[in-house]
Amino acid sequence: MEKVIGKVLTFTWQQKACQIGWVYLLLIAPASFLLPEWFGWENGPIEMMQNFTLLAGILLSLYFYRHRAGRWERFWLPVAAYFTVLLGRELSWGRVFFMTHMTEHGPSFISMSDIPYHSIIHGAIAVFMGVTLISLIVTMPWRSIFRAAFPKSAFLLLLICVGISSFGDKDLITGAYWDETMEEFAELLLYFVNIYFAVWYRRALRELKP
Repeated sequence: MEKVIGKVLTFTWQQKACQIGWVYLLLIAPASFLLPEWFGWENGPIEMMQNFTLLAGILLSLYFYRHRAGRWERFWLPVAAYFTVLLGRELSWGRVFFMTHMTEHGPSFISMSDIPYHSIIHGAIAVFMGVTLISLIVTMPWRSIFRAAFPKSAFLLLLICVGISSFGDKDLITGAYWDETMEEFAELLLYFVNIYFAVWYRRALRELKP
């Protein structure tokens, strides 16, 4: 496992990963047009890949925290919590496990207000998100982050993914079902970029001199 992580942390590997990300971005539109509508539904194949990607982000962050070897390693636990928040959001905080019926445009799920103790659940989610945000702010090695090299290409990729996801969610790209598929593909890439940032800064921070 350590050898695999070491290979991922190399600069050359990360450059290749970013290049693959740009190729993926270019393929989002044609793939969305060619794939059937159900591919982009809630609980569909793309969303399942998103869930596994975020789970990988959680496990990787916990691995970094468990194998801490420097001054900046403590903030990986809040990073794992950040990926957990994203995973909870993708799972609609558990609503996806309670499908009510199937429509021609995908499954329909129970309303959050219909879940027992939904007020307590909302409160717990808010507290967890608040603690995660505060923990990230407190443990983030701010000075070191600004000293480390910044992955400009990956950041631009992230911004484009956010744009596609936002416009696709509102059906503002084509106005057809392809928008939903493009949104889901963009979100999947967005989550990969989040993991890319985690790996990038893991390497960059460890290489910084005190």
